[in-house]
Amino acid sequence: MWVKDQAVFERRLQPLGNLALQKFNLMKGMDVVDIGCGSGSTTIEISALVGDKGSVTGIDISEPLLQLANKRVTEAGLTCVRFLNEDVQTKAPVKNNYDAAFSRFGVMFFDDPTKAFGNIHQSLRESGQLAFVCFQSPEQNVWASLGQKIFEKYLGINIYEDKRAPSPFAFQEKSYIFSILETAGFVSISIEGAETTVDWYSGISISQAVNNLIHANPVVAEKLSRFDVSSQSLIRAELETSYAEYESGGAIRFPVAVWVVSATSSY
Repeated sequence: MWVKDQAVFERRLQPLGNLALQKFNLMKGMDVVDIGCGSGSTTIEISALVGDKGSVTGIDISEPLLQLANKRVTEAGLTCVRFLNEDVQTKAPVKNNYDAAFSRFGVMFFDDPTKAFGNIHQSLRESGQLAFVCFQSPEQNVWASLGQKIFEKYLGINIYEDKRAPSPFAFQEKSYIFSILETAGFVSISIEGAETTVDWYSGISISQAVNNLIHANPVVAEKLSRFDVSSQSLIRAELETSYAEYESGGAIRFPVAVWVVSATSSY
């Protein structure tokens, strides 16, 4: 599904990822690792900054997304980019191998984030840069809270009840992020809040947007499938009505709140 809707996700996330990219001082010849690189959009973007004399390694656990990423890199003729189908939590990247580590919403799903960031830290050279963007609370992100209210009403589930469980909102607490990074060995930690309005869905119908919401979360999709057709239609209708309130000019625009995090490695 993430491969199929890659263009939708990219239009949505690119401006938010750029907030973290701006925290870097990337120069030609640098070696960078892109954590949770997905279909490779950010990896390719970074490659333009470091040039042929530098390198970018994209790491992700999704084979289908990496297949798309490799296809895009091959078509672009990029030789300084490679992708690894690995989990930095369980397999540490090569020690002292990178000048910078980046992630666009790819670090909130670790079972053991302290271990994962410890591995990322050791992969960086002395005074290596770290920058990533993650979501603040679901209450501050209407794209999540809107659906959550309806799912809780009909399905009886609070998807984000555990604030620190692996999810898009695992890093909603600023103090929690700071503690993880400090324990992992990072210094000069900066966590800045940013709020904006994003075209969350554009170029698709409200009905398609609701399908995207449901199927992007396997827990919701599975629970919804247990309901009869009429009940499913009722839930979808309420979601579509709620979404319609945020539709403007062919796009569904939601307020979004993120943390833009940066830090430096230290040994």
